[in-house]
Amino acid sequence: MADLKLFERYSYAGLSKGTEPDPKGRIFKSPRITWDLSHILICGTFVDTVRQNYFGQLKRDLYEAVKAAAEGTGDFQFFPGQHPWAARRMGKVCGYRYALQDNTRGVILLIGSYYQAETDLLEGKPGHHLKIELSPHLLAACNSQAIQTELDSFAHGLMTAPEPAGVAIHLAVDVQGWSPDPHFQDRFITRARIARRYDGISDAEFDGLSDVSVCYGKQAAESLTFGKAASLQLCLYDKSKQIVHADKVDFMQGQWGEFTQGEFDPTQPVWRVEARFHHSVVNEIGEGFGKQLKRWVDVVPHLTDMWRYALTINRAKDGTYIDPVWQLLRDDPEFRVPAQGHKIVRKKKEDVSAVARNFGNVLGNLISLYAREGRNADYILIQVKRLSIYPKLLEHLARRGQAKGQVEQDLKDFIREGIWKRRTLGKAA
Repeated sequence: MADLKLFERYSYAGLSKGTEPDPKGRIFKSPRITWDLSHILICGTFVDTVRQNYFGQLKRDLYEAVKAAAEGTGDFQFFPGQHPWAARRMGKVCGYRYALQDNTRGVILLIGSYYQAETDLLEGKPGHHLKIELSPHLLAACNSQAIQTELDSFAHGLMTAPEPAGVAIHLAVDVQGWSPDPHFQDRFITRARIARRYDGISDAEFDGLSDVSVCYGKQAAESLTFGKAASLQLCLYDKSKQIVHADKVDFMQGQWGEFTQGEFDPTQPVWRVEARFHHSVVNEIGEGFGKQLKRWVDVVPHLTDMWRYALTINRAKDGTYIDPVWQLLRDDPEFRVPAQGHKIVRKKKEDVSAVARNFGNVLGNLISLYAREGRNADYILIQVKRLSIYPKLLEHLARRGQAKGQVEQDLKDFIREGIWKRRTLGKAA
């Protein structure tokens, strides 16, 4: 924030006694202007999404039972007499072959990575074969440790010796009494190269909106997205419209009413500011702390600091100052635990960028060439292992404390994904 100044904050009670600043006050003052933000109501702070990934071996009998259910009746039970799950086959864009969904509990289990051949999967070869997504209402109802226990129980039920492999988090703040103005995007500072604007909610789920920017006229947008889904993405959208499309009006209005102790006005729009942390970003934040943030429960103590980090590197300005509303939204909300005051620095893999690019180019070109010949991942891995640079390649791929066998498995998964993308996108023809 060194490039933008902060407004000083005051409260009416503090000003009546003098000129002492109040860090939670709603009067934002600079030498040239004063903003009174007393009308702005923060309707809630939410962990909107948790996606926990696991690495390990799928249990063959369970996988085949899920497959049979998805391609048959669509009903699946882990044990006879239990509440049934809805089983369905997924498209390749999802990355997983099958999904089990329980809307009553608010859990989706994505099973069997497309990036590994099914024959290898059935032989028990390990991979990133399980992703668990939890709904907002489950996250709101349970404490953090109970959620982690449930996540781990699903993993142990479906896999042999599962290892947490990363977690994606979406943090959201809902606000009433404010919306982005038509020139908001022009005042927004971000590191992201991608910015998208929509002037209407898509009929699809919000996460499914395309990368095409659509803008009609000069009215204020109904949704703005900055950044890529595979990194740190910041989204602003009219939540009061989105909940109508998602049929979540009663749930969200109940949450807003409870959080605001009745101050929420259901006749007025509510805007959501949402920071979406891809699991790779969470991993980088953990590296910066010198710790592993592979599990939901490990991330919880850092949620508020992560929120402030997201709204610091993505921010709206007001002249030479940070926009006062953005300053309010950045500094006041707390997620489960107060801010710890930790400075977040994303630590990427330590390498010499030019050398790393060279390794990437060699590996990418080999995958493209062998994919055109119709070779599989096992064949390509054998050829890569014959290269004199193979030991150095493993060094560049390895994460802290990672065993050689795991690095090689990650490399094989990368090759599989590369083959799949080239054939799917038509680049291996």
